Amino acid sequence: MNRPLVWVGVGFSAGTYCASTGACPGLLFPLLLGLFGALVPFGLRRSAITQPLGVALLFMAAGSLLWNVRVGNQPVDALGVYAQTHPDEYLRLEGRVRYVELSQPGSRYASFWLAAERLIVRDQTFPIAGRVEVRWNQPGDVPFVDERVRVKGQLQFELGRVNPGIASREDYLRRQGIHSALRAFGAAAGEKMAPARWWMATHWTSRLRVHIAESLTKAVPESVLPFVLAVWLGERSGVTEAEYEAYRNSGTAHILAVSGINMSLIYLTISFLLRLTALRPRMRATLTLVVILLFASLAGASASCLRAAFMVVVYLAAEFFEREPDAPTALSLSALTLLLLNPGTLSDGGFQLSFLGVASILAFYERFSSILSKLWPVSRLPGFVRESVAVTLAAQTLTLPLGVHLFHVLPVAGPLANFVVVPLVTLVLWLGFLTSAAALISSDLALLFGYALQPLVALIRLSAQGVAAIPFSYFTLTSPTMPALVLCYAALIFYYWARPNVNWRRAANVGLATLAILVAVLWRPWFPEAKVVFLDVGAGDAAFARTPGGDTLLIDGGDRSERFDAGARIVAPYLWSEHASHLDYVVASHPHRDHVGGVLHILNRFQVNTVLLSGAASSAPLEAELLARCSARGIAVRRLRRGDRLALRGAQLEVLHPPEDWPESASDNDKSLVVRLTWPGVQALFTGDIESAAEQALSEGNCRSQILKVPHHASKTSSSIGFIEAVKPRYAAVSSGGRSGPEVLDEAVINRYLARGIVVFRTDRLGGITMDGGLPLRVRGARVERGYVGVSEDEMKVE
Repeated sequence: MNRPLVWVGVGFSAGTYCASTGACPGLLFPLLLGLFGALVPFGLRRSAITQPLGVALLFMAAGSLLWNVRVGNQPVDALGVYAQTHPDEYLRLEGRVRYVELSQPGSRYASFWLAAERLIVRDQTFPIAGRVEVRWNQPGDVPFVDERVRVKGQLQFELGRVNPGIASREDYLRRQGIHSALRAFGAAAGEKMAPARWWMATHWTSRLRVHIAESLTKAVPESVLPFVLAVWLGERSGVTEAEYEAYRNSGTAHILAVSGINMSLIYLTISFLLRLTALRPRMRATLTLVVILLFASLAGASASCLRAAFMVVVYLAAEFFEREPDAPTALSLSALTLLLLNPGTLSDGGFQLSFLGVASILAFYERFSSILSKLWPVSRLPGFVRESVAVTLAAQTLTLPLGVHLFHVLPVAGPLANFVVVPLVTLVLWLGFLTSAAALISSDLALLFGYALQPLVALIRLSAQGVAAIPFSYFTLTSPTMPALVLCYAALIFYYWARPNVNWRRAANVGLATLAILVAVLWRPWFPEAKVVFLDVGAGDAAFARTPGGDTLLIDGGDRSERFDAGARIVAPYLWSEHASHLDYVVASHPHRDHVGGVLHILNRFQVNTVLLSGAASSAPLEAELLARCSARGIAVRRLRRGDRLALRGAQLEVLHPPEDWPESASDNDKSLVVRLTWPGVQALFTGDIESAAEQALSEGNCRSQILKVPHHASKTSSSIGFIEAVKPRYAAVSSGGRSGPEVLDEAVINRYLARGIVVFRTDRLGGITMDGGLPLRVRGARVERGYVGVSEDEMKVE
């Protein structure tokens, strides 16, 4: 059996993935799978595939078993249970710091992970165990890893916004064993209780990262500092949304992380230089290893950086024994080791791209290099230029399908952009290395290298923006279905295996073309399901609906602020995950930021047929901005009043508010466009932010509905008893940030619904809420589907 570790790594990774999706649940199923794998070599006729198949199935069982034991059944710690039963309580926690997020110099926000040991509430101290993420606004002296601290703030069980089909920060934190968050405010919220233990390497690594960031801040021009911090230390918060979008659309977004691709660039550079010497392979490998480890240290020794360094080190191990490195074996061993240490790593998109980036370069670099050396006119270019082109093509081979899945962009001109950007990034990485090292010796020397970064970063930005501006240089795509994604990689693996064999080249070409056609056919589901989804956008409103006939509607789009745009971060990714590349209608209930702020991003990114506005016009600046955006994009705008109806495919949209004679002096909230969407088995009333006057007007007519989007985020201004009894809903959906945001959820309002036997679903507790199926109606909360505790089964019960 050739390359046994490949079968081991593939089987283990496949088992881990299957368990993470629920395909290999519990303990019994993996054990039965392992037993079947052990019997395969004996039960089937011996052939070249029998033994490898048995090994792959055995380790597939091992991978799924490990996931189910260590991740799938991971209990919520005591602090997480306390946060669930005492939501939003103010208290103090004491413990040791386990991780500190690097932030931009002068930032008004800091974040770190605390291993809590003591809980102090109302002057009483209790022992408690659990990990918590401390989110500190206007921080004081930010601690380093392993320092003992005491911090006071508001304890929360929810860690982020959780929606169906898209990853969130809460997913990441829960994989790290963190089940609660503490919001702290002001410099006095935290105090250091004891220093770190001197022997803890993580403490010194934490100090090194901060020291390097401070050194770069002093040595690098302010205009390029955010880019350098992103590429060198993985701190990307300073990169603007517009700049990031240029990298994404040009296919160069991978450079903005300390990833496997960046580590591979360092490895290939030093390998190329050392091959020009007369050194023996073992000495070259030793020197390369020293440079890789030094690079990882000076890059801050982040988790992603160390993972990438480990993969390169495993690949280099063969040269210590003066044997030819084997990329598939090295990558399989790397994957096996990393997943054994932390099975949850497989679900991390950063790890997936990092691993595939290294895998792609190690597997395809030599092949592309050989092809380019024979291809005119590229063969006439200098060697280092050809090598850069080979690295560019190799790096994108395996990462492209996953990149489309994660970023929803097919960068057709990506090879062109990377042809220019990758060599420049290689120089930036080496200059960052020299700047960090020089800062330890002389600040003047660091300035010399730091200012040399400015023209390089300017060229990188110009290249990315220029390529992204070329017509048809990229296409925005929805997420592929899982069969399409699997077929993409099946095509690449088949081509990698069959193309070098002369006898198989024609078959390889035909097979690749056939698989490509199948990928296109299966890219989207053929029969998407009708549904209504109330998205978790925090303190705001956003809902998506697909009718039985396939029409798509977006009702509001969440908030937009300096730090967060729900349209870009939540709504657009969700729409792409729902395979919605266009919207038939966008309903903008009223021109408040928490409802239409995110809509502006959607109008720029999606094909929208018609925007529906309230017939009662507003003088709010956001409405003017919305109308200007529609005009620039050629989007039709319709103002609707009570009595208007729109016939949709398989459904109907009725307008219930405002009436023709609604006073112009009314508030924007009471001018909200209220619509009722109906199809067999589903009737949903979307109310915007209406308050008492509008509720009274609606109550005088027929406003009954099976599903009610609770007005004004369930705050005390709305949901009068008369209105609730006029609608007579069976289910009430609350889109709210809970006790955060300008309109705080009022428990008395929630109790008003519960007292009338109405089932209440809250996005701040359940995450995004999906209602589909019609007869009978099915309700699913994103947090429930992910298995996060804190939601009882009774809350999801629909009769």
